[in-house]
Amino acid sequence: MKKALFFIIVSVILVSCNEIEIKKEYYQSGIVKSESEFLGEKKNGISKNYYKNGDLEWTAEYFNGKMQGNYNEYYPSGIIKIEASFYNDKQNGMLIDYFENGKIKSKKSFKAGNIDGFSLFYFPSGKLKQYSLHENGITTFYHVYDEKGNLIDDYHEVRVISIEGDTLKEGETYKANIKVFGPIEYKKYFFRAEVENLTPKQVSFKKLKMLEHRIGIFEQKNMPIGKHTVNGYFVYNDTLAFVTSKEIIVTSK
Repeated sequence: MKKALFFIIVSVILVSCNEIEIKKEYYQSGIVKSESEFLGEKKNGISKNYYKNGDLEWTAEYFNGKMQGNYNEYYPSGIIKIEASFYNDKQNGMLIDYFENGKIKSKKSFKAGNIDGFSLFYFPSGKLKQYSLHENGITTFYHVYDEKGNLIDDYHEVRVISIEGDTLKEGETYKANIKVFGPIEYKKYFFRAEVENLTPKQVSFKKLKMLEHRIGIFEQKNMPIGKHTVNGYFVYNDTLAFVTSKEIIVTSK
């Protein structure tokens, strides 16, 4: 039977009438592998993990058994590798990943455990490699660059974010808002929507500030009573990138 790689020694420290246990795990060599503060049966305070040579590998803050606070991870050389923060056992806030040369490898924004907001990726030289936007874990936009700064790949998500009901009354105006994610060049894209068998309508997007969302509005007046299909076409850089359809019903007043 193989010997255990480590054994546990528990030392007890009394702090302000609360019994705080510092539990330590050791490598077979006798070097500390980990140490964690416990309150009762749950981690509460700082936890640390060490490499086999005794150098610090990572530190994390806990509250009531869950990761809550800062998390820092290190290369064996001692250089910082990851800086992150947690709330209620889920990543929350900015995660920064570093190359071993100390330069930033990536930055990612998290909310309640999901990547949300923006992310940036870099080459070891420090030049930007990729810029992305995310919403609740879903990537809605990205630009990828080579080391010379040339754009080599991109993606843009298009969504119909609000439609004024599936059922309209005769004489009411049908409306749809179309949202484009990402800081793309406004002259290269447009959205065209049309109701089948009616006069086509086209909406071009207005120029907004970089990093802001683009919104186009489609309206169709005087729709006759009956069932209609609305088709939307998104064109980016002269290429059809997205098609959506929705069925609506116009009733009498």
